[in-house]
Amino acid sequence: GAIQLLAPFSPRFPRPTDIRYVAELDAGRFWRASLLAGEDAWTRAALRAGGEAPRHVALEGLAQAARAAPAPPISPPRPHLRAARLADGPVQIALRPSSAFGELRLEVRTGSDITAAEVDGRPVRLDPGVRRLSLAWSSPAGLELTLRTAVPGPVSGSYAEIRPGWPPDAPPLPARPADAMPWGGSDSAVAIGAFKVP
Repeated sequence: GAIQLLAPFSPRFPRPTDIRYVAELDAGRFWRASLLAGEDAWTRAALRAGGEAPRHVALEGLAQAARAAPAPPISPPRPHLRAARLADGPVQIALRPSSAFGELRLEVRTGSDITAAEVDGRPVRLDPGVRRLSLAWSSPAGLELTLRTAVPGPVSGSYAEIRPGWPPDAPPLPARPADAMPWGGSDSAVAIGAFKVP
């Protein structure tokens, strides 16, 4: 009998694709970015819509490096960040979404071991020697992280707000072919920034 060779992806088993509109709030830069390792024809076209070839870019606030190309500026919603050292020594970081629909990401780095941490007043279990915390949070109220370190010193980090839906003031994405589908947080607007507490 005949053997039918099938393409690896089809409308029944579509290819996962990922593209996000990323706003670097501190630098004032804007990107179309993909977190997937492979690059199919649709993703290439979506990334190159601004005319420049994509390249590997480390975007602080995202969980991993991305393939990204510059994008036209937009007016992104800004999450609300407050980071300060309290009078008795601990550092407190409050992060609130710009709307009820944003997912928050917070990464904190310290120069010495974190000895205690609380999120919204609830203790966080820590392994010995931890100097980095990563949190993902979905709540209209946001989150408040308080931490102490073995030796007082600078605390730095990055944050992100991920909002579902392509930004309305950004050039639209090209139509996906029938054998492609959005994957994970694709077609979202991401605002990222960094902070440092002396």
